Amino acid sequence: MGLLRTLLALAVVVGHTHPVPGLALPAGDVAVEAFFVISGFYMSLVLTRKYAAVPGQWNRLRVFLAARLLRLFPVYLVVLAGTLLVRLALTTRPDPPAWAWADSGGDLSPSSMALLVLTNLFIVGQEIVTWSVLEPATGLLGLTRSAAPAGQVAGHEFLLVPQAWSLSLELCFYALAPWLARLRTPPLVALVGGSLLLRASLPLVGLDSHLWNYRFFPAELGFFLLGVLGHRAYERSGSRVTPRQGTAALVAVILLTLGYGSADVPFQRWAYLSAVVLLVPLLFAAFRSSRVDRAIGELSYPIYISHLLVLTVVLRVPHLPDGGTAVALVTIAGTLVVSAALLVAVDRPVERLRQARVARSLPPAGAAPAAAAPEPQALP
Repeated sequence: MGLLRTLLALAVVVGHTHPVPGLALPAGDVAVEAFFVISGFYMSLVLTRKYAAVPGQWNRLRVFLAARLLRLFPVYLVVLAGTLLVRLALTTRPDPPAWAWADSGGDLSPSSMALLVLTNLFIVGQEIVTWSVLEPATGLLGLTRSAAPAGQVAGHEFLLVPQAWSLSLELCFYALAPWLARLRTPPLVALVGGSLLLRASLPLVGLDSHLWNYRFFPAELGFFLLGVLGHRAYERSGSRVTPRQGTAALVAVILLTLGYGSADVPFQRWAYLSAVVLLVPLLFAAFRSSRVDRAIGELSYPIYISHLLVLTVVLRVPHLPDGGTAVALVTIAGTLVVSAALLVAVDRPVERLRQARVARSLPPAGAAPAAAAPEPQALP
């Protein structure tokens, strides 16, 4: 499963840079929704195994949420600080790139500035900021049903790590996951159907932009819950997968992911996401003990959260054609280096602290289950 997560993170990088010949990865939005499925699977897994041993419902919720915050925020805050430093450094150059804070920050009202500072720091609400535009006359952020009109500054331009809007949706799911994981299967299926029906209905009432069919949590909740249902299928199957089945699942997911952009099939997005729902339980069962697969997967979150910072620097490198394949390749290489550094210097030390905190919350008899399912980073 780690390989799939990292391929999906790279798909987002390519989507924000330039297509790479021979690398026909899914579009970035498809990759993010596939990550939502994986997140739903893992959260259901750890809630029913690892955190089930923590005594007390509210204590269990506290330990779970604290662990998720420790998983997301340290790397995010390091990237946020790095992005701010790079952006400030670029403003001192003779030809600084456009940056909303430098160009339009003075037009913000105190309340709008406070909102943007808080959402940049704490992630929650970033998807709502992407629905806003700056009203120059008042300095307020006004909501819009679609993309920002020409000549107006979009709210997302004030986000230093703009791809973190998807983490806001992740945090919404984490807040609900302890209760959702306890629901019986029929209500979960009904919630999936309702979420997907809402998503399909939004364009019928004129809400057909990415703001609604990609960044509206109720319309994305279904993907998380499909992952939860996938985990239940995994548990009911007895998690028995033969080596041949595991290899077949791995080959299938690699071919589907690497060949996504070169295929032209009806309902391709839904076919791919359905395949992810079906293959994730098989991949987990086959490779849950693989250190190599886990090491590859550990790079996925740092790749996702740091790549736009790397791209900002790469675009200032002289003699690279703007937006070309060279920019994409250099960005991918630089992102891998930065991600490895974040993994070693930030994520792994914090992970040891996080696991120690969880272990202290477990009774002695529950210490063994704590090691049953190592947790991945959030999505992409």
